[in-house]
Amino acid sequence: MGVTAIKAILNRTDKMVEFRKREDVHDTISLDPGQAQVVDVYIPWCDNQQQFDERVIEIRFLTTDEVLYIWQSKGKIRYSFNGWNDNGSAVFGTAHEDGDRILTIREDKRPEFDMKTD
Repeated sequence: MGVTAIKAILNRTDKMVEFRKREDVHDTISLDPGQAQVVDVYIPWCDNQQQFDERVIEIRFLTTDEVLYIWQSKGKIRYSFNGWNDNGSAVFGTAHEDGDRILTIREDKRPEFDMKTD
């Protein structure tokens, strides 16, 4: 299991979003449409419903009821709009585990990860 960290978040939607990691309520960040934020958040490993319930990253679109969930499982960074899914979709971009990433929340609300380079 590799360690994957989000080092920046870019909100490309037209909605305000709230980024929160269930493991640590202090990891809550609000981003306006078009805003970027430097962060240092590890993507949790969730291999079952209990781990998901305790650790997952949630991105809430504040003017709707939509929630985007992000976690790692089976060597990939995964996402879902419907809660726990043993075979959640691999994120767009660089989906493999391990390394630093930039998270872009795309206009279609789907997550895209790119390798962070210094």
